[in-house]
Amino acid sequence: MASTSSRKPESSQQLNHELGACALLCLLSVPGVLLSVFLTLIKFDSDYRCDTAMLSACSIGQIFDCTYVLSSGPSILFKLPISAYSTGFYLAVLTLAGTALWRPRLLSAVRPLLLWLAWVGLLIVLGLAAYAGLVLREACIYCFLIYGLTVAIFLTTAAIHPQGHRAGLRALFVPWRPRQGGLLVLTGLAFLALVSVQMVLYRRGAAIPDFDAKCRVNDTGFPDTNLRTRPQGPRLTAHVSRFVDFACPHCRDEFEAWHKFVTANPDAYALELYHFARTGECMASFKRGNSKQADLHYSCLAARAAECAEKLRPGAGVPMVAALFALQDRGKTPFFNEESIGEAASSVGIEGITDNYVHPFYACVNNDRKVTAHIARHTSFILGRGVFAPPVTFITSYDADGQALADVAQIEGNKELTREQILRDARRLVTPTTIGANDAASP
Repeated sequence: MASTSSRKPESSQQLNHELGACALLCLLSVPGVLLSVFLTLIKFDSDYRCDTAMLSACSIGQIFDCTYVLSSGPSILFKLPISAYSTGFYLAVLTLAGTALWRPRLLSAVRPLLLWLAWVGLLIVLGLAAYAGLVLREACIYCFLIYGLTVAIFLTTAAIHPQGHRAGLRALFVPWRPRQGGLLVLTGLAFLALVSVQMVLYRRGAAIPDFDAKCRVNDTGFPDTNLRTRPQGPRLTAHVSRFVDFACPHCRDEFEAWHKFVTANPDAYALELYHFARTGECMASFKRGNSKQADLHYSCLAARAAECAEKLRPGAGVPMVAALFALQDRGKTPFFNEESIGEAASSVGIEGITDNYVHPFYACVNNDRKVTAHIARHTSFILGRGVFAPPVTFITSYDADGQALADVAQIEGNKELTREQILRDARRLVTPTTIGANDAASP
């Protein structure tokens, strides 16, 4: 009898310990759900709305750059942000842990499911963290919060499996219990249903582009630029002004899309390029906006190379921009050095460049202070508008008489929209009500 009575308090103590762990899992899951929903919303704004200020709000100096991380390839799965899947993960943990608190007799069926979820979540965040650190070489404060919550869920779940992880994982299937099978099926169906609902809402919103009025700004005058396409027609439909950083992959994507579009429609559209070199002397006196990627790859050097190519061979500036962006494909660090910019310059027709770096091109890149000051004016202009992450596009629309409208559309980030959609919505955003409906509707 003494032995039996001594086991009962121990069993009661273990039950209280496990229920306490389930309560902690609920507390950890709630901020995970809220943060995941927040990331999905700002990712949507980044892809389909004109303002991405929220996406880059966590950029802190040279360490954290959420714009880069949350816009990378692994941030999307089946055309849906991975934060939508993490919403399902945290809700599944919250529901299972809450079920155990509500019906403690279901704890034996819930525990192995929680352990499986905890392992899946841990492996995914370890993979994402490795990609961000080793491939992107960037960090995002929001991602760190997700990593921390997932690791905490894993450790909390492990604490209620004193028999060990292998036995805890096997307990879901051996011995097989109908109650466990039912919970497994319901959990899987609930996760799929939640992801499917988010996918429908996300794609429905994406199908209805809507540029907000806050992205309509008055054209107070852009600085001079030497990098532009030459329109062949007498009148323009729209003028596209882009601020780019040569170390930014999204700047490259947007440049290629816009350059292709404008080249195919030279009579109607013109493209102007401005520098957003967020490093070194190209930033002038601004203390905020500096980028670790720009530092790492010497973006200021690339910007000077583009300007000097145009200066030595007029008309070579825009092709030089394309050649410099193409250096991202080499996979070498840094993207830009004297050798690589020399190869790019040779590819656009600047002759006589050799390995000893004695050439007017290098003299311009390294010594022409006017070129550096010109670039710094571009960067200061856009930073002065409170924008700290490239790419940034300004679209100036023209009326039927060929006159530029007073307001322009300011579009931040890399958009998952066609150029026609962007131009149409930009025009609708800035068109006064006094202009005819036909003018407002034309892209």
